[in-house]
Amino acid sequence: MGTRGGAGDHAAILVSRQGCLSHLGNHPLTVQTVPLPHDYDIVVADSLKQAQKSAGARDAFNARVAAYEFGLALLKCNYPARASQMARLRDVSPSHLGVSEARIVPAANLVGYLVVRVVHLALTVM
Repeated sequence: MGTRGGAGDHAAILVSRQGCLSHLGNHPLTVQTVPLPHDYDIVVADSLKQAQKSAGARDAFNARVAAYEFGLALLKCNYPARASQMARLRDVSPSHLGVSEARIVPAANLVGYLVVRVVHLALTVM
């Protein structure tokens, strides 16, 4: 849903193989496929309920994505020496950046607060 995501379903359709389980990873794209054990069954159920993908839901989704991008940009501005190590928000971790948790937590809390505020404001004006 939305304009900034949803590749997982499409990728799963492309790489799925009969009789196998597939695990897809992102950044970088990886595919791991293993045979489904013969004594396992997969059950697919349809709730028969249509997803409400109205403009409001799509806008809310896109507002959250934009807020995380804003948060990452804010972290990069505040920590320019580490900016090249932060390609995605998941890269903001002590082990990846080689810094103590005490240096990351205050910045992450601030970004988390700002992300929540941006999403709230975006949803208020829609």
